[in-house]
Amino acid sequence: MKITHESSVTPDQIDHLGHMNVRFYGVNARAGTTALLAGFGRAIDDTRLVDIYTRHFAEQMAGAALEVRTAVLDASSARITLYHELFNVATDAVAATFVHGVAPTSAPFAPELVAGLRADAISLPASGAPRSISLDTDLLGASPTLPQAVERGLVVRLPRQIGADECDPSGAHLDSCLSSMSWLGLRPDGQASEPALVDGPNGEKMGFAAMENRVVVNRRVRLGATIQTFEAVVAIADKATHRVQWVYDLDRGDLLHAQESVSVAFDTVARRAMSIPASIRAEDEKRLAPEYLPVRS
Repeated sequence: MKITHESSVTPDQIDHLGHMNVRFYGVNARAGTTALLAGFGRAIDDTRLVDIYTRHFAEQMAGAALEVRTAVLDASSARITLYHELFNVATDAVAATFVHGVAPTSAPFAPELVAGLRADAISLPASGAPRSISLDTDLLGASPTLPQAVERGLVVRLPRQIGADECDPSGAHLDSCLSSMSWLGLRPDGQASEPALVDGPNGEKMGFAAMENRVVVNRRVRLGATIQTFEAVVAIADKATHRVQWVYDLDRGDLLHAQESVSVAFDTVARRAMSIPASIRAEDEKRLAPEYLPVRS
């Protein structure tokens, strides 16, 4: 594996849980993807991420030095699949692993490039394999239509427009904003969706920490499009929830992307997982729809 990116955790990357926000894990991995593609002679604006999987292993605090180590898993004229490991340099412990599916936006990947990449490809290490989210499921195929999502009462965000801060100068939606796309905007009650800590039953200050996440893109969106997010809770365990979200283009009525995630209730005082409080579990049970759990294709 090659070192493709180096960085350190800055104070502005720390979220309400007291550690580096999941967004910046993704920023590091995408930087690794960009660097590797540049080495192949493909600019980042000549490719697009179509499948993004992340598994988190350890929280990272301000000041931590990080590096991304990258290898190719597979390649074809229509897709290159990359594997990244994000390491804490001081401890040499893995912070997160990623699998990125990259597609060309113009000309297919050249045959000689594909042949070279496949010759050097590795198998997905067991240590970086998914735990609760499969890479083999048809995440898009399990999605409801927009009318079905509305009828089922799965709305979690009010309609909103894609803003300039989510797009490049040409108006194309940024890869870096894919994972957060479904979380932005107002809740159905009109309140802001800013993350906040909740008082637990035993004095905990808790929030939900992401453990695994996968985004599969159906179509990319552009500046000014009106979108809306819907969500189903497909499973609830003692400490974790398993969710699927769908983002639709309301102007065209089609699906933009589907996102599957597993998050754990996290006690920010004890710095460990905790049981989901009954009040939060009751709210999640209102959107419990196990029929939307993605299945292997």
